[in-house]
Amino acid sequence: DAHTQIDGCSTQIDGCSSVYGWSAATSGKKHEQAEVHRLRGNVAFGRSDFDTAMRQYCKALEVDDCDTAVLNNLAACCLAVKPRRSADALRYLARVLAQEPSNQKARER
Repeated sequence: DAHTQIDGCSTQIDGCSSVYGWSAATSGKKHEQAEVHRLRGNVAFGRSDFDTAMRQYCKALEVDDCDTAVLNNLAACCLAVKPRRSADALRYLARVLAQEPSNQKARER
């Protein structure tokens, strides 16, 4: 399987553990943990601290590597850093669109 390294975070690109949303193994406390990391990433992104945002989003993906909100956010980080990481962004967006073909954020990026 293809993987990408983003600041020490290895995330799978070509597949995921569930087809739609949270996998059966991801529930309750794990979902809450992933959500905390996603929200911390959002705060860091808002401060233009893209390295921290990417680390937080990667931690969320460790719980569920199919979370389209997190994948979209990682793509946004890849496009916001200098130099841009366009190839990584395109891979994340492709994964979002494979799960949600009408995802407007992914289509616009």
